[in-house]
Amino acid sequence: MVIYGPKHEEYDIDLGPVILEDWFHADYFTLVNGTMNGRFPPSNNNLINGRMNYPCANTTLPCTPNAGVSKFKFEAGKKHLLRLINAGAEGLQKFSIDGHQFKVIAVDFIPVEPFTTNVVTLAVGQRTDVIVEAIGKPGDSYWMRSQLAQGFRCTLNDGVSPNGLAAVYYDGADTDSVPESTSSVTADQLAICKNDELTTAVPLCKIPLPTPDVTKKITFDFKSNGTNFLWFLNNQTYRGDYNAPPLLDVKQGRTTFQPEWNVYQFPGAKHVRIHLENNGLIGGHPMHLHGHDFHVLAEGFGQWDGTVVNSGNTVRRDVHQLQNARNVTGTVEPSFMVLQFEQDNPGVWPLHCHLAWHVSGGLFLQILERPEDIIKQDFDQDVFELCDKWDAYTAVSPPNQIDSGL
Repeated sequence: MVIYGPKHEEYDIDLGPVILEDWFHADYFTLVNGTMNGRFPPSNNNLINGRMNYPCANTTLPCTPNAGVSKFKFEAGKKHLLRLINAGAEGLQKFSIDGHQFKVIAVDFIPVEPFTTNVVTLAVGQRTDVIVEAIGKPGDSYWMRSQLAQGFRCTLNDGVSPNGLAAVYYDGADTDSVPESTSSVTADQLAICKNDELTTAVPLCKIPLPTPDVTKKITFDFKSNGTNFLWFLNNQTYRGDYNAPPLLDVKQGRTTFQPEWNVYQFPGAKHVRIHLENNGLIGGHPMHLHGHDFHVLAEGFGQWDGTVVNSGNTVRRDVHQLQNARNVTGTVEPSFMVLQFEQDNPGVWPLHCHLAWHVSGGLFLQILERPEDIIKQDFDQDVFELCDKWDAYTAVSPPNQIDSGL
């Protein structure tokens, strides 16, 4: 679904969404089951708008040889809008088009002061709008690329096909021809396992950063519960109950929850600051807060010294990459990021890592916001009726919940 708002930068042609995603030959249940038993699955392919060739000799699972690549049409001299979306499971994407520059105009639907780059980094769940000026001539063709980031412990892939390709054809080009262009993206750029610096994507609309009413530090650890290795947030991993959605509990006046549901509450606070600290060495975390855009105040390694980056107009988005911790002379140095949001949207809002295997392993919490306003809201009766039917069904056919429930 594309929602059109007012233009803040001119373009001629809207090419629509461009979906980037890592791909796995195995089915999801098999992948999650392996994850819960300590086998984090590497991706097998990388797709642009659902397509990419794969050398099928490398798998015994179903595979279509010569499946083809996606194709895009450019008009020489025109400005084209691309709406980039990382809809993958684990891979940090590096998007580029050979021979072309991007004017970035929005991140996670937040309009920003336009800036130019030759490569766009997208963590899982992130969106970036870019304008590409077609500087080629009629008949030209170029490769569009989405490459999985190559930084240490950054993205898991089997090395067979980590670089997605699509073809860009100018008007009059032979759309069956194979582009011969080369990329200007450097190895150093591909090795960066984080989002752009916090001084880069400056929001067009300046929203002041108020003094927080409450600050909460949440520490991530990856450790065993005696059976599986899981993610723990302040020493508590998440496991959901399919028969007890917290939002409906709140509607019925219940605001006490099981510890494993990881429900955080900040009663009376309007502005909430959350300091995330990650001790895990096995990959970063694209952290996503539902129901809100948040200010990104700071990121780095070690202990946050309280400095806010670009405090007069902080980066705002709803997903930001928290880096993995690093090993410094045998000692784990944690990574951190600090976010802040306003409690202006009643609900039970997930704050979680967008990596499929991490959320399966319990890296998930929920923020209960303004429960008194939830109680006042009208809920359709069919919501409760559906829950009754689900309870009756699961009483005789309990689901096989092999992970956190997510």
